[in-house]
Amino acid sequence: AARRVSPAGAPLTVVRVPCLSDNYAWLLRDERSGATAVVDTPEVAPVVAELEARGWALTHVLNTHHHGDHVGGNAELKAKYGCTVVGPEMDERIPGKDVGVSDG
Repeated sequence: AARRVSPAGAPLTVVRVPCLSDNYAWLLRDERSGATAVVDTPEVAPVVAELEARGWALTHVLNTHHHGDHVGGNAELKAKYGCTVVGPEMDERIPGKDVGVSDG
C-alpha cells in the first residue's frame, strides 16, 4: 500500500516493493513534478510491475551501496527508462552510476 508523506508541504508518495525473498525496493514519487525514484534495485520485475500498475515512469535510481541485492537491477532499469542512477560518490562499484553524491 502507498503511504503519502508531506515534508515541507510537498506531496510525496512512498511505496514498498517486496523483492527477492527478504528485501525491498522503495518507490518515491513527487506528485507535483512526476519525478519517480527507486531506492535500491534488488530485482527488476517487481519494480517494473509496480511502476506499470501505477502508470509511473522511473526517472531516478538511488543506490545506498554497491551490494548486488541493492544494485542488481540498475543496468536493466536504466536501459528501459533512461533514468539517472545516483550513488555514493566514492564508490565506483555502482553499475551505471551517472551522479555521485557525498555528505554535505
